[in-house]
Amino acid sequence: MKNFRFITLIALFTITFVACSEKTKNEAEKVGEQIENTAKAVGNDIKVSKDQFIAKAENEIEALNKKIEELDKKMANASDDAKAEKKKLWKA
Repeated sequence: MKNFRFITLIALFTITFVACSEKTKNEAEKVGEQIENTAKAVGNDIKVSKDQFIAKAENEIEALNKKIEELDKKMANASDDAKAEKKKLWKA
């Protein structure tokens, strides 16, 4: 995000500075396109990071659910006191 702001600031300065002649107008258009491309690239990077995070979180949740199922199976054979303790802990 800091890079995006920095790039945007540089681009605005560049556009303001070089916007005096026809040649500089063409350069400003190129800079504008570069800014747009950079913004799209940053957006794509953020989306990829978000998707990777979600996939990792879903895998971890699935692993935790399996462990919970295993523990529930073990608790099915446990004593009544252990079952009561389990219920107490789940409510906490």
